[in-house]
Amino acid sequence: MDQGIAAPWASSLAVLGTLGGAWVQRKAAVLQVREEAGAQGRARLWEERRAAYARVLDRCDDAHAAFAQVWELRQEAAGGAPLADGPGPVRDAVQEAQRTLAELRRAVAYVLPLGPQAVSRRAEALSKRQQQRVELVLGPAGGLEEMRAELASLEEQYHLAYGAFTTAAQSVLAPDEDA
Repeated sequence: MDQGIAAPWASSLAVLGTLGGAWVQRKAAVLQVREEAGAQGRARLWEERRAAYARVLDRCDDAHAAFAQVWELRQEAAGGAPLADGPGPVRDAVQEAQRTLAELRRAVAYVLPLGPQAVSRRAEALSKRQQQRVELVLGPAGGLEEMRAELASLEEQYHLAYGAFTTAAQSVLAPDEDA
């Protein structure tokens, strides 16, 4: 090959090599930016979920404490009238139980869009079990022994739902073993 043809070929190959290298570098930079953005998004979702799951458990604890107070009042109450019809301190305890249930429902509503669905379903079940316990104690009483038996069943269901929610939340928040 003569030098007149070789020089343009060599310079053309050098330009193509430079352009190819620049393309590869650009592609690598774009992938790195995407990976970093994805990691930041995953970290943000993890933190939002952690906070939402903790809020549900905190609201459960609040609702449980209010429930315990209302249950104590129910056991002391005479007659079968609903507790909401009781005097000031009883009415205050009932309102506190209802307020904590509303806060629990709001906390669960915040979990629903964050998911995953398994955790959302368990959060809803937990809220439902807590509400059933409170409604039983607030409603008109049959016999106290009857109520205790029904409450024992609801109490077991509540604790199972609490454990199921906690386990599901922990599995979502556990560090990825592959990372």
